[in-house]
Amino acid sequence: MSVDEILNLNPEALDLLDTVKDFHSEDYSVISEVVKPYMDSTATNHGASANGMNFAAWPLVAEVDIFVKSDLLQNGVVLVDLPGLGDAVESREAVAKRYFDQLAATIIMSQATRAADNATAAHLMSKYQEMAMMLNGKFHKQGFCVCVTQIDQIDRRAALRKADAKDNAELQGWLQKENELKLLLKAMEAERKHIRGRMKVGCRMSQSRRLENAGTSQQANMSSHKDLVLSTNSYFK
Repeated sequence: MSVDEILNLNPEALDLLDTVKDFHSEDYSVISEVVKPYMDSTATNHGASANGMNFAAWPLVAEVDIFVKSDLLQNGVVLVDLPGLGDAVESREAVAKRYFDQLAATIIMSQATRAADNATAAHLMSKYQEMAMMLNGKFHKQGFCVCVTQIDQIDRRAALRKADAKDNAELQGWLQKENELKLLLKAMEAERKHIRGRMKVGCRMSQSRRLENAGTSQQANMSSHKDLVLSTNSYFK
């Protein structure tokens, strides 16, 4: 089967070749939704006909440029999201290699659950990348870093039970400080409850005194009124 015959099996895919699609929106979620079928394995009907074939278009996409208003990018910074070298798909690895020499800085993104594993973290960057950065003078803290994401997904208890965590003197010092602060916080909370309890008792006693004083004053006023009435009656007699 020839190349033309293969391409003609999917006219919608053939129509995508050598085209540029523009999407505009002030809502990032809208842009994310319309761009997604061109960047992942989502099977979508990319043709004009409702009866067209659903297929994943990402192997046909050479590049996706996203423009946003951002203070971070206003001086000409360009962020390039690249697949890792050693990707199972050779075309994706080729894209990464093509851009690699153009990068002013390399930021390796890694999930916290992977970066926490020393054996895995050691292979986050290939030997090719490391050697190329050394030759280009970019293998330093201004030109290379590892960004750890999803740190909230780490099982804290399980991580602290590991031998390297127990042998980490600095980490153990912070844990001890944390426990001291927890005890202090617990004591302060108990004191707060005690003070609030005493304040409630004081408020009730103060309210009771006000009621007693109000009753005494009312009785005194009634007595004075009675004396006045008696004096008035005596006068008229």
